[in-house]
Formats: sequence, C-alpha cells, structure tokens
Amino acid sequence: MTTFAELQTAKSADTYLTEILATLAAQGFPVTAWQSGNAGRTLARADAAALADLRAVIAEVASGGYLDEASGDWLTLLAKGVFDLDRELATFMEGRVTLSCDGAAGPYNVTAYSLVVSDGTRRWRSTNASTEVLASGGTLSLTVKAETAGTAYNVPGDNIDFIVSPALAGVTVSAVTAWATTAGAADETDASLRARCRAKWGTLGRGANDSAYLHLARTGHGEEAQVTRAQVVWGPGDGTLTVYLAGPSGAVGSGIVTTVSDWIDANKPGTDNPTVQSATAIPVSLIATVTVAAASDSTANRALATDALSAYVNGLDIGEDVDLGRLYEAFYAASGVIDVDISQPAADVSINNGEVASLSATITWSAV
Repeated sequence: MTTFAELQTAKSADTYLTEILATLAAQGFPVTAWQSGNAGRTLARADAAALADLRAVIAEVASGGYLDEASGDWLTLLAKGVFDLDRELATFMEGRVTLSCDGAAGPYNVTAYSLVVSDGTRRWRSTNASTEVLASGGTLSLTVKAETAGTAYNVPGDNIDFIVSPALAGVTVSAVTAWATTAGAADETDASLRARCRAKWGTLGRGANDSAYLHLARTGHGEEAQVTRAQVVWGPGDGTLTVYLAGPSGAVGSGIVTTVSDWIDANKPGTDNPTVQSATAIPVSLIATVTVAAASDSTANRALATDALSAYVNGLDIGEDVDLGRLYEAFYAASGVIDVDISQPAADVSINNGEVASLSATITWSAV
C-alpha cells in the first residue's frame, strides 16, 4: 500500500526512465543497444517525463487536502472550501502629499491621475478623478497611491521629495512622516492563513477563547488587509480581556479599532467584556554601517536590504522581541555586501504584550 509520505514524494524523469528500461529489459528488449536518438529510448524518455509530471501533480493534490501540508493555491482552495476563508490579497499603500508652488510660478492645473511622485526608488500616482488647481504661491494636498501593491511602499513621508510628472516649474512636493492613510499589505502568507483557519474552530463555541478572539480580530469586519496581527490578553478571570491590533506597518488607526471593536462586540459571548485597541508602537532605532562592493552599490540594491529589514520587523507578532541576528541577516538580502556593523541596538530588543516593534533606521553605505 502506498503511504502518504510516498504520495508526497516527487520522482524524477531519470528515475522513471531507469525503471522503464529495466522493465523492458526484463521482457527481452535490447535496451542496452539503444543509443541516444533511438526510437525506443526516445519513447521511453517521453513516457518517463510524462510520469514525472503526473507524480508532481499527485504530490500536490495529496498535500492539498491537509492544512499542515497544503501551500500556495492549494492552501487557498482548502481554506475557502473547508473553512470558508479567503486569502487576503496584497493592497496598495496610499498617503497624502502636499504640493507647494512658488509665488513666481503657476497657477497649474493638475489633471486627473497625472501627478507622479517618488522617493528616488518607488513611485506613487495621484488618485484625483478630476482636475485640481494649484494656485500661484499656494499649496495643494492630494492623495497618491503606490504603483505596486505590497509593503515595500510603507516608507516615511519625509522620503517623498521628487515630482516625476508632470513638469511643474517652481513646485515642490512634501509629506509628513506619518503620511499614510492606507498601509500597503503583501499577499497573506501561508502561515497566516493556516493560523486563521485553525482559529476559526474557536468560534464554534460562541467565542470565549483565544482562538475565537484572534479569528474575530482578523476576519469578518472588512478591514482584514489592515489588521495582519492580533494578540489577546486576558484580565483577572472576570471576563475582561484586551484585543490588541497591528497592521502591515505597525499600529493601526482609531477608525480600524472602532470597526473591529464593533464586530467583536456583535459576536462575543454575553459574559465577556473585551476592549479593542491598537498595539503600542515601540520605536527600534537601528544605526548601521554597511560595506558593499562598488560594483553592487546602487539605490535598487540598497533597497533590497532596507525592504528585507522592513519585512522582518513588520512581520513580527505583537509582543515578539526583535532579534539582533535577524537584523544583520536582512542586510545580506542586498548583493555584494562585504560587512555589516550595527552599533544600535547592541542586543535583542524586548517587546512586551500589547506592543509592536516599529523600525527607524539610519544606514551609512560605504562602497569599496
């Protein structure tokens, strides 16, 4: 009888070819005389390739029926078919920028969707559906949207200082540090989707356990893409508890807290008294010097490291410590890194319940 482990194990075309030739040889076929290009060997190789492809599909189908084994699209199907949960798809970061016009320039008509701003690496396009007027000597505030979905665009607003288009002489662009109105989120990971599937079982008993509240915090309220992390901290046994929330880039806004709180209140047991609040952002100051080969020193290559740093910190659970070794590791996502010296933090950073790490990085790059 074939075991489950065997079903999950792929088999190469070369292995199948060896087995086919051995079977043919046992039936009297002169397989040792079949050279490359021989019709018999070519047909055997074609069959072996087809069997290898079929075996790979069988392995995926077998794994796709189990929560711990399924991954990718198979896990997406399993979550929907068994748990009635959809994988959360990536969202686009949006934020507010301000255009400032010199008194000797303008006025300008900023037509629909025409403004493109940048931090030197990434670009955001305005979402205005109609023409907006930037007066001479005046300012104009517009919402801009990242050109690509995901967390790579969750950067401080003071990085936005360049107008790509249109050409607006005498006009500068700026944004406050906390400029985001909607954080960008990556496609939900397999680990996160599995956790939500498991947490849903807790709702069968009408809540009153960690899993149920974690599920309610992450699912069903319409802000799923903005709530990617949650933590439940119980009170002294009197039915009180606190549900902490965090999003793709850390703490969440009051509007999201209200939405999730209303949803939890509508689905909690009558004996519980939950409080919902955003996790407290704990700034983690990172000061580092990175030595990189001159041939690899570019803005795009540096971004590989900074994006990896952001992905690590923004992927930490509420209450999860920041590991110094993982910070070092993130820098090596860039090519040609020769040495990394982190002067701050000097050790792992402790994060308490109800807190979430928020990275503030000062990085000096040295090309050699």
